[in-house]
Amino acid sequence: MAEENSRRKFLKGAVAATASVGGTAALLKWNSIVRWFSGLSEEKPDQDKAKPKNPKKYLILDSGHGGLETGAKAPLMSNGACSTLADLVGDITGVKTGSLYEDEIAYDVLSRVVTMDRARKDRSDFEVIPIVKDKSSGYTPKKQLVRDTDEYIVGNGEPKKMWKKGYNLTERTNAINKIYKDLIEKENADPDNIYLLSIHVNSEKPNGRGAFTLYPEAKEYGEVAERKSKEFADGLIKTVGKSGVRLHEDASLLGIGEAQKKKFLFYNAEDRDISFALFRETPQLEKKLFLEIGNMKNIRDLADFYKPSYRDNIAGAIMKYMKEISG
Repeated sequence: MAEENSRRKFLKGAVAATASVGGTAALLKWNSIVRWFSGLSEEKPDQDKAKPKNPKKYLILDSGHGGLETGAKAPLMSNGACSTLADLVGDITGVKTGSLYEDEIAYDVLSRVVTMDRARKDRSDFEVIPIVKDKSSGYTPKKQLVRDTDEYIVGNGEPKKMWKKGYNLTERTNAINKIYKDLIEKENADPDNIYLLSIHVNSEKPNGRGAFTLYPEAKEYGEVAERKSKEFADGLIKTVGKSGVRLHEDASLLGIGEAQKKKFLFYNAEDRDISFALFRETPQLEKKLFLEIGNMKNIRDLADFYKPSYRDNIAGAIMKYMKEISG
């Protein structure tokens, strides 16, 4: 009641003040007082108006495993010999590199994508943001893949060393979420223009061959995430196929569906957990998928992994897809 009386008293004083002015001046003064009193501004400043979203597209790029987690490895021969399948391929190709590891193959592809992106003079249409960095080699592509453990997670403050299993997964999703938040808040990015791609090497039955994608299914992650991620997956895998990379017979698959679990035998349960976590712990991202670039247990795919040209084709296809969708 006291507040209401105060309002009435103020309005009476305002009426008396404007009455003493008279004419058009009184009307203008009265309108100004009423607007002020009701909490409305005569004209909203430009900075308060909604800014149009930044049209630039962003690809948050991850390479699977790293540090102490090697991921899939070229298996031992079935006869129990100490030489590996990778050594056999090395004998055939003349490249002596010993065993191959998923994290080194995936990171080399990531490095090639980053190198291609940063070599462009104009990056106003899209940008690649890696979340993994090798301390010793940076993003310099390698001709010969050599196992090391000095990959770090970047994008969330100080680089985080992948010093134990499981830890790097938490840091990985933390970095993805921090990058996403910064893009929205600092770059005014459109959420629909932010993509997440994680590069992996599969390890299924030996007769399986070729690249394919895994994306979240509606049952676990919602219809919007499945629809948008599937569109991302279909477009990317078609571009990969056109680059000369062999595609798996089922190139685009639901990442977490029961049918997918039964069909593909990943090298251990941890890989499936990673699939779950990368999708589950980044709920705000609606366009996300795994790109499995081949099968470590298939001798023809394994021979391709040795070739810098094959890894370059994968990287080039990723860049070409981003250019296509960026107009």
